[in-house]
Amino acid sequence: MNDELRTADPWYDQRPEMKQREFDAVHFFVNQPGCPPAPRPRLGVYLDSGLSQRALARELPRLIDDMLAVLGRTTALPMRPHQAGYALAGRAPVDRWWDAETPGTLAAALETGQVEALSVSVDGPDDEEFWYLSLAALPDRPDAALDLSLVPSPDLWPSEATDAVAEALLDLVVSWTEPLSLLTAAVTYDQSDPQRSPWDRWYGTDHRTTAPVAHNHVRGYFWANLLTAGHLARLGGLTALADHAVREGLSVRRVSGNAAVLRGSGPVGEFDDRGLAATRTVLGPVLIDHPYICYQGYPLRILPDPGTAFRRVPPGSPMPRWIP
Repeated sequence: MNDELRTADPWYDQRPEMKQREFDAVHFFVNQPGCPPAPRPRLGVYLDSGLSQRALARELPRLIDDMLAVLGRTTALPMRPHQAGYALAGRAPVDRWWDAETPGTLAAALETGQVEALSVSVDGPDDEEFWYLSLAALPDRPDAALDLSLVPSPDLWPSEATDAVAEALLDLVVSWTEPLSLLTAAVTYDQSDPQRSPWDRWYGTDHRTTAPVAHNHVRGYFWANLLTAGHLARLGGLTALADHAVREGLSVRRVSGNAAVLRGSGPVGEFDDRGLAATRTVLGPVLIDHPYICYQGYPLRILPDPGTAFRRVPPGSPMPRWIP
């Protein structure tokens, strides 16, 4: 058991052995005096593209048009791109209001191959921001994926529309599989965050960890998970994946010869902890092996690894030591 703890906690041998007390960082966070109730979960889409930045520049108008098309089918609010920004390696960020020249400006930035971050906000009436397209990239790692995300404001879709909208977002992901050369993607209903998936937040990772290995690893386990050739190979092939999924009460949707979606058998609103655990089991071989250190925040749809969700702390201390 100690060897397992040492693997999960690089400072295990340098922490005081205090078994009298355990630290649950989520419990600590939500029980702080004055902590407001958790916000309503929101749908999040996380994508890893195998395109180069220059190739993505040509697809950017399609991304925005497709986002607007989904909004046109799922909300009566008038929506439009309103603001955009990007940051090139070693340079100050650039932000601008959306106008006729903005798509060309964003494309020109991507053509340099040096974009580290890019964002587009789609707004509704009174310039209220409702949906965000975010990109994080590693210009010095052209072999790494381009990490993209689509995260709405909590007020964009009413809770009763969640199941239908989740299906629309999954269809959007599938339609982007070939044009964006998607390596993997996910749709989740959680305390979603721009760019970092719930799994990233729990384990303290970001695109610097996930993007270089996106060809054969995923950014977590969620209601719907797009898998491509590298993942399917590690999972024993499409037939083996489908058989395992059925045994666990999940379903598999073939997208192409080299891509499939592993998803909960029902709508996202019915995706319970049993389905979450089943998805983690099926995706085990393609999850990134990363130790849990600490997550403080509202509860996420992540299952704590045994022995790693608690920290040993001195008696009477409300917090663990982060460094020896």
